[in-house]
Amino acid sequence: MKFKPILSFIFSSLNHNKLRTTLSFTSIIIGVFAIVLLSGISLGLKQNVESKISALGTQMVLVAPMEVGGSASMMSASYSALTCTFYKKDAEKLKMVKGIEKAYPIVAGNVNIKYNGKEYTSKIYAGPYDVNTVINSIVVEKGRWLKSKNDVVVGARVDENFDDKLMVGKNIEINGRTFRIVGKLKKSGDSMNKIDTLIIVPYKTGKELLKDSYPDDRIAAIIVKVRDGFDADEVGKDIEEFLINYKHLDRKHKGFSVITPTFLKNQSNKILNVINIFLIVVSSIALIIGLVNISNTTYMNIIDRIKEIGTLKALGMLNKDLMFMYILEGVIISLIGIVIGILSGTIVGLILPESIPFSFNGFTTFISIILLLIGSIIVTYFPSKNILKITPSDALRYE
Repeated sequence: MKFKPILSFIFSSLNHNKLRTTLSFTSIIIGVFAIVLLSGISLGLKQNVESKISALGTQMVLVAPMEVGGSASMMSASYSALTCTFYKKDAEKLKMVKGIEKAYPIVAGNVNIKYNGKEYTSKIYAGPYDVNTVINSIVVEKGRWLKSKNDVVVGARVDENFDDKLMVGKNIEINGRTFRIVGKLKKSGDSMNKIDTLIIVPYKTGKELLKDSYPDDRIAAIIVKVRDGFDADEVGKDIEEFLINYKHLDRKHKGFSVITPTFLKNQSNKILNVINIFLIVVSSIALIIGLVNISNTTYMNIIDRIKEIGTLKALGMLNKDLMFMYILEGVIISLIGIVIGILSGTIVGLILPESIPFSFNGFTTFISIILLLIGSIIVTYFPSKNILKITPSDALRYE
């Protein structure tokens, strides 16, 4: 058989009922679009989590006075559901645990800001002067780091909520007190990283500004720097055991969480698994509908063109050649839908807001394309096989 007449017959068949063909194209496009977009978001989120963990450092552990059942951020600006109270002395006591180099008390919360005569509400994060040596994502791009109690350093995206850009060297008023912006952090590259949206102040200054939220020596959390050569997960287990005994807590309801890099990764993987299940379900439904439409299109095209098929048989065309044409028709519908679906899914993924990370998932897309093409061959094979059993004389009498 010559390929040009085959293509001519196929496209003539597809044009026979444009509405039916368009529905088949559309269903395949939607299915591939869903695969490309959702798998890209899933991969983007995974890369985002890995970059966040890398930015925080492998030798850092967060001790937070809350039971964490979902994902957690070591740089969260507020800690809700407090069920265990931590004090500055708890951070000092933690230094007794083997493998801990430093333990930093942290306070964080909302404050009133006045800048260039305009008032705002923002979040501050307060820790000791050298807390920047523990968190890898803290990199000063302009100016310098904190040196005195009246210094503040702002995250790269803080001024997105301000009418005017926060400039190094300018004064800023926080809860009625005047401070100087001495530094601005480099953007972390992670749209979900809290550090980009915080105003950082020295620990004592933060305690004074947030005295109503943290009276006495109460703190929000403790950041631990693990010594080189020690495993952060093992040190995390020792921290948990130490605090349970030291604070006489119930093991089942201890009221705090020790968040290690592995803990963060495991919690994030749980969320990603849910997203992946959603991806599989949605994409599978869309593709099944698409394959059913292709099968229906193939069947109806054969019914509509039985006279032509009968003529071709009378002229000597074999059943296998006719079946091949209709199977190829289904594959062409799939291929056109695949190309449009990949392009549209990728374009939409790339223009998504920065808060929704997207990274084209070539592996998942390739596997899906292979399965879709195999599926299109299967769903066109059976209707072609059944209809092409008709004899030339029966086909020529068909009205």
